Amino acid sequence: MVLLNQISQNLQCGKAKVVKQLVQQAIDEGIPVQQILNEGLLDGMNVVGEKFKNNEVFVPEVLVAARAMNMGTQLLRPLMAQEGVEAIGKVCIGTVKGDLHDIGKNLVKMMMEGKGFEVVDLGTDVAPETFVQTAIDQNCQIICCSALLTTTMGAMGASQGGGLALACASLVPQIKRVAPQYPSLSDYNRVWQMDLDVDAYRELRDYFRMFAPRHEREQAIFEKLGYIDIQNMTKWIRGTVLMATGLLDTICPPSTQFAAYNKITAPKSVVFYPDYGHEWLPDHDDVVFQFMAELKK
Repeated sequence: MVLLNQISQNLQCGKAKVVKQLVQQAIDEGIPVQQILNEGLLDGMNVVGEKFKNNEVFVPEVLVAARAMNMGTQLLRPLMAQEGVEAIGKVCIGTVKGDLHDIGKNLVKMMMEGKGFEVVDLGTDVAPETFVQTAIDQNCQIICCSALLTTTMGAMGASQGGGLALACASLVPQIKRVAPQYPSLSDYNRVWQMDLDVDAYRELRDYFRMFAPRHEREQAIFEKLGYIDIQNMTKWIRGTVLMATGLLDTICPPSTQFAAYNKITAPKSVVFYPDYGHEWLPDHDDVVFQFMAELKK
């Protein structure tokens, strides 16, 4: 259909006002809401996503396209509710404690809304307990944690995001699947045994050298830094776990990641990236999306 193709093309160009006008025109012409979403907005966003994956466009282009899609979905959302179109799942998303960056979070939020998820946006500087409580109160199936700063990425053991994912899965029995990346290490004492000679956990080692060289005040220092040790929480995880690890990671060494993984008694699997470290793992987003999509089967 020509009109839906125009929506797709203008979305790819980031023309938000034009997209909004075309979506309204499609609504006025009686085109089904789901068709406008799938063949217009999502079609265009899928093209942008593929180009981004192939390095043909970059974050600014994705952002303007996502903004255009958001303008269109704002018109469709109340109509979808009237027609009884149900969300495929509910998500809470936020930037972790100590981090005020939100561009990536907002982009993921818009993408997930476009895919049919209902999203609860917690904003920035979100405490771990807020993620957990929101998941319980709002009955969220997915918790998304965003972090840009290295100081906040490391605030929950090996990773605030990965560790928080496991912590939430242990506290919220409704969570069916969890995909931690760089998960929290399971036993802090093993850091000193396994990783003293590598450039990992420097923040922890520096604190101990300064304030507790004999490690008498471990728990107080962990609390001061915002670390959460989940070694005794993994036994409560009921959902299926998909873990990802870069084998060249020196920030969250595989030895400590496996220590966490080995403590999990729920169904689990791991994806290895032999040539990557603590960085973006190629195509892993697609793996996670497929993993989560299987919830609907």
